[in-house]
Amino acid sequence: MRQADAHAWAEVWTAERGWLRVDPTAAVATVRSARGVAQATAENSNEPLLLVGERALDWLRHVRFNWEAVQNAWNQWVLSYSAERQRALLERLGFDPDWRTLAALLAAALGIVLTALAVFTLRVRERRDPLAMLYAHFCQRLEKVGVRVAAHTGPRALNAQLQRELEAEHATIAQQILSAFEQWRYSRASAHPHQRRLRDLRRAVRAFRPQPRP
Repeated sequence: MRQADAHAWAEVWTAERGWLRVDPTAAVATVRSARGVAQATAENSNEPLLLVGERALDWLRHVRFNWEAVQNAWNQWVLSYSAERQRALLERLGFDPDWRTLAALLAAALGIVLTALAVFTLRVRERRDPLAMLYAHFCQRLEKVGVRVAAHTGPRALNAQLQRELEAEHATIAQQILSAFEQWRYSRASAHPHQRRLRDLRRAVRAFRPQPRP
């Protein structure tokens, strides 16, 4: 109840009826007690703009009331969430509010949180660089035909090696593939590779059948 809508009353003693509650506010303006002082004043006023302004601010009043309800819920369920209220909640849920139950619930909640964190961490680790995967697949094809590729070898150094160890036709194809790797890996476009170009490079790697020099 807002202070503007509140009113006071008194109690008087009579020999015939004892203590009686006397409300002079209701006697003067009954509508003020029932509907609030602001609306009673506006309806009884000779200025219609007062009533229009009061109705125009109804939405603001509802927003204020809802915000006060949120604050009250925060005070009740967070700031004033005492041990007695926790115990009552456990009893309503069907748990025995002793230290064993609390320890079991705490362990279960901690396990759920750790499981969620582990799943999220594993999902992040599973994200792999598509260009790195294609380059590894390209090197595996070379390893299958006897071409040794060191782990530290980059596309340009590998291209120079393949020009010596592969047949001319396959060395040319390898040079085109490695040039595309170098462009997409070390250029500004490597952060967001074009999907169509990436698909073309993937097809070229899959179709690559190297043949070493005799």
